[in-house]
Amino acid sequence: MISLYDQLPFLGGADLMEEIENAPVDLEEKKRLKIHQKFEGRANTKAVKKIHGYQCQVCNFDFERIYGELGKEYIEAHHLIPYADLEAGKSRRLDPHKDFAVLCSNCHRMIHKMSSPADLQKLREIIQQEITTIKC
Repeated sequence: MISLYDQLPFLGGADLMEEIENAPVDLEEKKRLKIHQKFEGRANTKAVKKIHGYQCQVCNFDFERIYGELGKEYIEAHHLIPYADLEAGKSRRLDPHKDFAVLCSNCHRMIHKMSSPADLQKLREIIQQEITTIKC
């Protein structure tokens, strides 16, 4: 077995590994047009933002405070009752005070990874735990 291993350079084994390790990495991008339906109107989003304001209800991030005029009146509206649970063709009445929250982009993405996308408090606790860990 050892003698076979010693012969690898002569059989192209070692050179082949070197070629693989030094091979250029190619990345490819492709622009695709995707057509999708728009499910909610801007009026709903504007009403939610007017009620809840423009500061993230989880981490308190304020786009205008950080980005100035560029971030003025920017925040994402989040359904506390998952929109995906609504059956196609059905409708439901929502209360913009109780059924929505406003979240920064990061908190909005993270809350959708959680088992309950309505659990703002759990996401706050995760952030707070991490902040406490970093300070220690």
